[in-house]
Amino acid sequence: MAGEHSSPQGDGQDGRPAPVDEEQGWELYARATSGDDPDGRAARAWADWRRLSPAHETIARRIESVWSDADALAVEVADRPAEGRQRRAAVVLKALAASVLAAAVIGYGALATRGHWQGAIRSLTHDVATGVGERRELLLADGSRMMLDAASAVDLAMAGERRDVILARGRLLVDVARDPDRPFTVTAGTVRAMVLGTSFTVERRPSGTVSVAVLRGRVQVAVPHERPEDPGRYPLGPGDRLTFGHGDVALDRIDPDRIAAWTRGVLLIDGRRLDDAVAMIDAYRGGASFIPEADLAGMRVSASLNLDGGGDAALDRLAAALGLVAHHLPGGPVVITRR
Repeated sequence: MAGEHSSPQGDGQDGRPAPVDEEQGWELYARATSGDDPDGRAARAWADWRRLSPAHETIARRIESVWSDADALAVEVADRPAEGRQRRAAVVLKALAASVLAAAVIGYGALATRGHWQGAIRSLTHDVATGVGERRELLLADGSRMMLDAASAVDLAMAGERRDVILARGRLLVDVARDPDRPFTVTAGTVRAMVLGTSFTVERRPSGTVSVAVLRGRVQVAVPHERPEDPGRYPLGPGDRLTFGHGDVALDRIDPDRIAAWTRGVLLIDGRRLDDAVAMIDAYRGGASFIPEADLAGMRVSASLNLDGGGDAALDRLAAALGLVAHHLPGGPVVITRR
């Protein structure tokens, strides 16, 4: 395998700071300023995120600046609270203004300082990464086979006694070549799955949630509990799925045939939040999607989508099935609203 090394980049390993997930910052800010946060949880989540590090605070200020400029560009449809079609027009217009300004900030602001430029370079230096709509199968140095989903990235350490994969983003399926002397590990954020020989998937979502599901064999999954140095361990067998997010562990069962459906071009969505489901589809299209209304973003949805027609068509079918509208804006962004 090309690009193998023993010290993966950009994941907070060996004392190096992990890169800031700017996409997560945009999502948290949108929820905090949606006007639909009665208990203040979204506002607190945004405040907690920006306090994580000086780099988070810098990006938070840039996000606020871009959205403030979008406010200045967006045209007020009416003096009274907009309703129906007028309200949706105002939402779409502001999202378009924000997307244009964000593109300007990312496209030109990144060139303005050396630090931003180096950050962009680091984000591209994973050993293997797939593009929008691309799935790739790999034969690893130990004989294991790995399939990467669209918009995914991994770092590899397969030399000597190590068989380690770092999932930086996206989703993978690995069919592990058995080797009793060298456990095979996949790490996604603070979750680590370890096996000797089996077939399983690991997904790392933009929200930070990680899931592990087993097709065959057994997998030992370690997740942090109250203290990062004191992880909990969960043995999983065929059809078992573990989901870890925001400090909580959820265990459920799933048909093993459904676990790898994405490798056959079928996207299965099982009771996920709409914004999470849309993020999955965005991996197969050339732009980001926005759901300005918090109650829509948090709606639980289930669907089976064929991806042969492309991500845009899949997104349109999902929106139509839910009675929603996907507004396609110039350059790729999509805003999802009620009809």
